[in-house]
Amino acid sequence: AKRNGFRAYEDTLKKIMHQLQDADAYSLLISTPDGEPLAGAFCPFDKQSAYHLVNASVNHPNKLFNKANILATYLAISEAIQRGLNFDFEGSNIPGVASFYAMMGGVPQIHYRIQLANHLLGRTYRAVRCF
Repeated sequence: AKRNGFRAYEDTLKKIMHQLQDADAYSLLISTPDGEPLAGAFCPFDKQSAYHLVNASVNHPNKLFNKANILATYLAISEAIQRGLNFDFEGSNIPGVASFYAMMGGVPQIHYRIQLANHLLGRTYRAVRCF
């Protein structure tokens, strides 16, 4: 929040996290070889999805270490896949989280996707689109 110039509403985030303390969750922390924390993620999950609720990083002078947040996201997604779960990038399906993001200026958007992967119509569409 400090680095990107938005208000984090830390009290609201703490309340959400407190409500999730008994939830099934996984978390990860990435650090330097000296043990200095660089980035981390917290992902509560249910039977269907893992929710990428918190992803945080520090601003580090080393350009490679400064990208640890990307690694944290990758590892969080990998863990969800290993558990056979969908991955929700903002945790916005958890009650209270959508309103938390709205306080910081987030606007919910619905995206629809129709996929005809192994259907003749889908293969024809992809073939025509290539020309």
